[in-house]
Formats: sequence, structure tokens, C-alpha cells
Amino acid sequence: MQGFGEENEEEVRYKRNNEDDKDGMVDNWKDPFPGREAFLKTVLNGKRYLLITVDLPHNLPCLTKLILDGTKAFVSPLPRTPSLRKLKLVNCKKLQLQELPQTVESIEVGGCHGVISLTETLRRSRTPFLRSLHINNCPSSFIFPAGCLPSTLTELEIKKCEKLAFPFHHSLQTSIQRLVISDSCSSLDLFPLDFFSNLNGLYINKCDKLYSLRVSNGLDYSLTSLSHLFIHGCPDFECFPKGGLNAPSLTHLSIVACKNLKWLPQEMHTLLPSLQFLRICHCPLLEFHYETGLPSNLQKLMVRKCSTLVANRMKWNLQSHQSLTHFRIGDEDCVESFPEEGLLPVTLTCLEMDNFHVLKA
Repeated sequence: MQGFGEENEEEVRYKRNNEDDKDGMVDNWKDPFPGREAFLKTVLNGKRYLLITVDLPHNLPCLTKLILDGTKAFVSPLPRTPSLRKLKLVNCKKLQLQELPQTVESIEVGGCHGVISLTETLRRSRTPFLRSLHINNCPSSFIFPAGCLPSTLTELEIKKCEKLAFPFHHSLQTSIQRLVISDSCSSLDLFPLDFFSNLNGLYINKCDKLYSLRVSNGLDYSLTSLSHLFIHGCPDFECFPKGGLNAPSLTHLSIVACKNLKWLPQEMHTLLPSLQFLRICHCPLLEFHYETGLPSNLQKLMVRKCSTLVANRMKWNLQSHQSLTHFRIGDEDCVESFPEEGLLPVTLTCLEMDNFHVLKA
């Protein structure tokens, strides 16, 4: 994931302790940055203090990244700099933003107060270059106000925002390309894949009420941009779009811990011609349509803790998949013999087997 920066990249970072310093507290501390703009530590005389107010200096013409990582500080207006590209404000319980820099391209905000403050500021700020928005750790009930998310946004990541209503805003229909929903949007039970016409990556994790992916026009609508689809930890997820998933560019499909899912998408061999990576884990009821088989270009296959699927492994017809080079299987409690004669293709270069608890020699 994202780090704190690269060499030669100017960065300002504030860190504070979560507990009051025994020797006292600094009520309002300012540093004029004499002769330096790259890095600021909240260290006074070798001791760290809890900041109540952070007054950011305005004259930082080379500043490209600002990271404020703490719990209680109040933030003054952001620096007016022509170079700021990345803004990260994490766990700022008293965050009050007034205006966002027009040059900002990526914003990450955590905490309920921070998320609410950000959405209000987005509505009154002009951010023509904003491409990426990450919000996290907002357990309160919340709805994105209309017009707060710009049409320039290509990446939206929502984590640990359980009561957030997912923003199906029309301003995002053609812009969003990568979408992450993790441990969030608990009311989301059906996801319309065709809402975002240019979506190439969808990652849904721990969305407890999600039960279906939908495409309004069925097979008549082609998800031409979608290349990565991950559905993890969704216990109520039961079905893909009726008739199959028409996604000719899909290369990666990962289904993990969906205990009620019984079938992989129909017609995978024709509707998913580009699929190269398939991961299926902890789905005890899952099967695929053996009569049509898996996509012919599949290169990597992982199957773990899928008792129904593994019990029918001789129906997979893997031997006919001449593109398959990697196969990993494990965590199976009822397999006594593996692999059977004729199960695996001769093209296989890597075979991983682990945790076959009753496997016989």
C-alpha cells in the first residue's frame, strides 16, 4: 500500500502522542520552519507534546505532500501552495477544513469528524485535479451530500465506514475506474455493475448484506473495462448476474469466504475469455457449470476450503486447459487421494498442496 514518501520528495508530517505529557502541555505551538520545508517533528527539547492547535505555515512553495497523523489537534487553514498534490489527514477528531488546494490530486481522511468536514469543504472548493479519495474509520451514519464528489474522481476507497450510504452519484458514473468497499456500507445489498461505465477494478470486502451483483440489461451489456473483480467476506452473497458475467477484459476473479454462494458465473468459457487468475477460497457450497468448463486462457488457479467443488474435481476437465501453469489447492478435510490420474494438465509448472488432513500415502 501507500508509504510515507520517496527520496527527495518534500513532506510535512505531524505526529502527536495520544496521552498527555507528564511534564506539561503545549497549548499553541508554532514553528516558522527556518531554512527548511521538508520535514517537521513535534519534538521540543527531546520531549514529545500533545498539540492542541496546529497553525500551518503558508510559505511552502515546494510542498507536495502533507500528512497529519494524530488524534486531537485542531488544524488551521491549509497552506496555499502551488505544488501540493497529496493530502492525508488521519484521526483528526477536531479537524476543520476551510478550503482545499486546487492542485490536490489525492486525499485520505479518517475519523467521523474528518470525513464530515471534508465533504462540506469539497462542496465549496474547486478541485479540478482530484483523482483519488480514501475515507476510513467513520462508524456514524452518514450520506454524501449531492455535488460534493467531483466528476474528476477515478478512484474511491471506503474502509470501516459501516453506516455510510454508498454514493451512487451520477457525477461519478463515467469517471470512477477503481472502487474499494471494505467493512463499510452495511445497507448495500445489491451492486449494479453497469452503473460505473469505466470501472476496471471492483474490490468488495466484508459487506455483510451484499447478496448479488446486477447488470440491468443482462448479457446485452458488456463490461468492457472491468479487469479485476474481488468479492471477499460477504456471507450473504448468493449470485452473479443472471446468464453470466459479460466481461471480456476480466483477467482476475477472486471469491473468498462467501459461504452461501453456490455457482460461479455461467458461460465463463465464452463470456470471460481473458480470465487468467481465479481464486476460490472458503466457499463450501460453490460449484461451476462443469458442462461448459473454465475459461481456456486460465493460467493460475487457487482452490482452498471448497468441499463441494473439490469433491467433483474430476469434472473440472483441467487436463484440457493448456494455458494452466500454476495450481494451488489445500485445506481440504475429506480428500484421501490427490492428484488422480488424468486430473492435471501437462503444462503445469507449479503445483502447491497443503493441509490435506486425511491424505493417504
